[in-house]
This record gives sequence, C-alpha cells and structure tokens, in this order.
Amino acid sequence: MKKIVYADLNEDDAKEVKDLQKKLGLSLVALKA
Repeated sequence: MKKIVYADLNEDDAKEVKDLQKKLGLSLVALKA
C-alpha cells in the first residue's frame, strides 16, 4: 500500500488526516483479524 504524504497542510487538516488514518488503520486491522 502506498503511503500518502501530505506536504502542505495546516495543523487542523493534518490532525484530521491523522484521525482518518487512525480510523482506516483500525478498519484494516479489523479486516485482517
């Protein structure tokens, strides 16, 4: 899976992206389990 790099985001956007990645990561873990 490609790692997406977010180069120029303000902090709020970066936080949102991290939350999304966390949710996606949890979803992927749930799918693998």
